[in-house]
Amino acid sequence: YNENPNEARFGLQLALCYQTIKNFKELRIIIDELKAKKLNNMPRIEYLDGIVLLAENKPKKALAALKSAESNIGHMYSLHISLGHVYLKIKKWEDAENSFRKALQIDINNAHASHGLGITLIRQEKYEEAIDSLLTAIGLLFYFPEAHYHLGEALYNIKQYERAIEAFNVAITMNPGYKKAHEWLIKIYEKHLHLPEKAEPIKKFIMEKIKGTIYVVSGLPRSGTSMMMQALKNGGLEILTDNLRKEDENNPKGYLEFEKTKKLAQDNSWINEANDKVIKVIAQLLQFLPDSFNYKIIFMEREMTEVLKSQQKMLGRDTSIYPTAIAETFSKQLETTKNWIKGQPNMEIMYVNYKEMIENPEQTAESISSFLDVDLDIQKMAESVDNKLYRNKSI
Repeated sequence: YNENPNEARFGLQLALCYQTIKNFKELRIIIDELKAKKLNNMPRIEYLDGIVLLAENKPKKALAALKSAESNIGHMYSLHISLGHVYLKIKKWEDAENSFRKALQIDINNAHASHGLGITLIRQEKYEEAIDSLLTAIGLLFYFPEAHYHLGEALYNIKQYERAIEAFNVAITMNPGYKKAHEWLIKIYEKHLHLPEKAEPIKKFIMEKIKGTIYVVSGLPRSGTSMMMQALKNGGLEILTDNLRKEDENNPKGYLEFEKTKKLAQDNSWINEANDKVIKVIAQLLQFLPDSFNYKIIFMEREMTEVLKSQQKMLGRDTSIYPTAIAETFSKQLETTKNWIKGQPNMEIMYVNYKEMIENPEQTAESISSFLDVDLDIQKMAESVDNKLYRNKSI
């Protein structure tokens, strides 16, 4: 491709390699290059663009790209499977069902299409049909823990608890860290079969062997972290805050901080309090989070001039003087932190641009919900973003 940059077929093959190994960063670079050159085979490029956009937690943009490609390469079952997953992300169950059925019309023996169809049928409360579809997927590809998991979910909903237990146990055998499957088993044993003694060892296993998840909002001070905390709170997530730092004219909606996070470098023994909750941790302290948890990090990015102007104004300093030394220090800290995160297997990160969130709050909220894999209230998240508070704009 480097030797023949105008040959779209080389670029496409390289892009397909990156797609196969899920290197979406390099795939994005190749796709953008091919799109800029306006070469032939654009439908395939649009298809791959949709794949990347979905990986980048931009489901609506992914949908637009995939729909554009569909008119020319609708014969590809993988395109319809990708469309199905996009529709699942945005909770359009009937559209998702239609997409997976189209994939099966092209390749009736595709386990992933049958699995996707099973999920859409569960969401539409068509449990018997879902069971048939999921059993088909498992028959085609037995080592498929997600299919066994969703089979358990469908069986649970028709009150076939013993069969549901079998399905969840198979999923766990294949993936011992499948926390949701463990939680379903606890629910069945405690709530429906009234066998709490069966639930206890599962609870112990989760506590001792499975890492919990902590949601982290990070970035430089004055980069929009408080705005993001407010949005996540309104969206339905539980915030870990002691409210010791009250709202003021710089942050009229509050800081939503937890004082202990400021001393992470000296003491992180309290981190269990943050399990399944959201905490705010400035970028420079992320390295002190213990590896006993998984972390989903929403990292706020804002133009450095705006960050520094906001900080200087907050501290009562002259905003007309640009603190070059501080800017350089912050830039180096950010680069070091981002490179460090790349090497942490228990950390996933999503970068959110402050200005983009102000201008497109609903789209940003959808992307965040997709990244966190949590059913958030998108409308309430968007409504919490107040563009009147965007007061320190760069010129």
